[in-house]
Amino acid sequence: MPTTKPSPKAPEIPDGEHFLTLASVEVREVDNLRAQKDVTAPKRVDKWLWRFVSDDVDPENPDVHYELAVWTFENYGHPKANLTKLLDMLLPRATIEQKASLNTDRLVGRRYKAQIIHRLNTKNEMQAEAAFIVPLREGDVGFAPPQPAGPPLPDTTGVSATDAPI
Repeated sequence: MPTTKPSPKAPEIPDGEHFLTLASVEVREVDNLRAQKDVTAPKRVDKWLWRFVSDDVDPENPDVHYELAVWTFENYGHPKANLTKLLDMLLPRATIEQKASLNTDRLVGRRYKAQIIHRLNTKNEMQAEAAFIVPLREGDVGFAPPQPAGPPLPDTTGVSATDAPI
């Protein structure tokens, strides 16, 4: 699995609470680690890079916002899959069917509250990840209305950021 690293322009996001905006979801072709054990597996696979931008900026470079990168495959449904875990946090009230057929462009621009932690990855490197991500709703501190793309999604903002565990 590829190591999540910030882009060269973005410094490593620090631990703690952050208000994030989903900036993009991009398809990236990466090495398939399963191909090392299974010769029939493809050498390269598509993964999705979910890029969240924090409201917080690097104190050493105030023009640069911190970023959080989350890597997933494209299949929703398995309880251990990163995409399942992520969409269950981003869209807590959407149905399984809605999450399994979601156009990710409809989430770009939405606002979230997240608790960022760092853990050792398989390469024994510290890696930023979100312990939780909660969609912000109107009235929450940090809320800003997203720019809609397409028909409205079901109300998925029923969980208040203040209700989330820290």
